[in-house]
Amino acid sequence: VCCAGLACAAAPASTPAHLIARGVTVSGVRVGGMTAVPARDRITASLTSPIQIATPSGVTTIDPARAGAVAEIDAALTGALAAQPGRSLTVPVQYSADRVATIVSDLAATFDKPAVSAAVIGADASGPVFSPAKAGVAVDRRTMGAAIGDLLRSGERTPLTLLTSVVPPRRTAASFGPVIVVNRAANTLRL
Repeated sequence: VCCAGLACAAAPASTPAHLIARGVTVSGVRVGGMTAVPARDRITASLTSPIQIATPSGVTTIDPARAGAVAEIDAALTGALAAQPGRSLTVPVQYSADRVATIVSDLAATFDKPAVSAAVIGADASGPVFSPAKAGVAVDRRTMGAAIGDLLRSGERTPLTLLTSVVPPRRTAASFGPVIVVNRAANTLRL
């Protein structure tokens, strides 16, 4: 009887798990009312989810690890456990600007289209005939790099639209300037 009483007295009392205060968010992820482990899992899942970019050929996804993104989840979790109700915290995220630039360069290599200038392709009775000039498209590298960086830092995964600008052709039929048309059969010269 004496041994059983000692065993009960020596057993540790169960301690309630510390809960994050209601309404607390970490990088936009609701973690209020959770304990540390489920909150860490939810934050990690959010920050490691891919960034989506709508392109002319569909949706392209970018894995944050490809940008070298590293999140300080433990620091944010410690802050969340100590936070007052309704507080919003941000996970500190570091990433490689060079890797983001490489990602944007890869997008540009796929979606940039060069402008095509007009050219003289012949002549008819009314004068020179030109091939049509066509505008090109260029990925806005600076803005796309900044937008991807913002999503990596904030933890948001709002889909981006591939930002491009129009590249005008160097020469159009209107800007071609004087053209001399020589008609040997009629022995005529036209400007």
